[in-house]
Amino acid sequence: MNPMDDAAFRDWWKLHLRVSRGETLGAEEADRYRHGVEVLDEAERQEREVSVARKLRALLKETEASHARLSARQAQLAAEITRIEASLTEETRWALGITD
Repeated sequence: MNPMDDAAFRDWWKLHLRVSRGETLGAEEADRYRHGVEVLDEAERQEREVSVARKLRALLKETEASHARLSARQAQLAAEITRIEASLTEETRWALGITD
């Protein structure tokens, strides 16, 4: 994602090189340079946010799959418990505190 067209970036880059060499920019040049820095910083921030969003979406998908596996296992265990409890005598069920 390029926040500036090529001509604008080339213009900004020339100003950047001058600033990095310690040259003083005129008022209009300094404004263009600062604006370019702001545009590039915003683009970088957005790229980081997109990266984080992608990672979070992948984690969400992984968590949803894990939740589905755990829910299926919970249903299996509940069915097995029901089957086992059904085979117990009334007296044993009462002693264990199992009520219908």
